[in-house]
Amino acid sequence: MKITLNGWQRMWVVVSVLMLIPTLFLMLVSLSSVDSDVIKELNSPMCLFWRSGPGRDFIGEYPAYGSECYNLRAFLHRDIAIRSVADYERHIAVSRIKEILTGLGVWLGMIVSIYLLGWSIGWVVKGFRKKTV
Repeated sequence: MKITLNGWQRMWVVVSVLMLIPTLFLMLVSLSSVDSDVIKELNSPMCLFWRSGPGRDFIGEYPAYGSECYNLRAFLHRDIAIRSVADYERHIAVSRIKEILTGLGVWLGMIVSIYLLGWSIGWVVKGFRKKTV
């Protein structure tokens, strides 16, 4: 089976591939990364309270910027249940997968929209042409 594409469809394929390149670059640049300070504080006995502690509704004094446990507390403030380094690494891996799928979904939505826009314009133009008998 031979697939033939007209000029507009070929241009759509080229534009789709050209749009994929910056999409992949932006996804790679913005992927979640492991914060070594959070890992260090997850292993620190000083930060045990924040690992097993109160969550977002804590009433009291938070660690000051730059002090021990600050990075861990700032990360856990997002209502994420992280109790160990393995939990943290699992969370980062899942976040990366979600970010990649979101980026590819946005790219796919854009190229489908471009194709449908081109198809719609062609359909409207075809309606204005005089019919030959």
